[in-house]
Amino acid sequence: LVASGGEDGVIKLVNRQTGTTVWSVQTKTEIHSIAFSKDGAMLAAGGLDGSVRVWTVAAGSRPVRKLEKGTLTGHSACVNSVAFSPDSKSVASGSGDIHSNDNSVRIWEVATGKEV
Repeated sequence: LVASGGEDGVIKLVNRQTGTTVWSVQTKTEIHSIAFSKDGAMLAAGGLDGSVRVWTVAAGSRPVRKLEKGTLTGHSACVNSVAFSPDSKSVASGSGDIHSNDNSVRIWEVATGKEV
């Protein structure tokens, strides 16, 4: 699967062999960063609104079940990068721009949504 997101706020998972969209969701913000967990079981997305969204997704190219794990909030500026830890138990998010006082990296526990 390939994930995409952008200014329209739509996140899509596409089967790279067939080009078919197998899952999509409309968010309420521009998407600036997307990352899969190492095992491909989760997807995180960071956006213009300063939040990080995490979903559980099915592995492989079969249809994906929408199961939003939660929205992680705490940044006061756009989230420009997201990345899972190697064990997929946490996700890091980076925020900031020249007009922001945030300019931070935060680490979140995926199971609880709490910042660590």
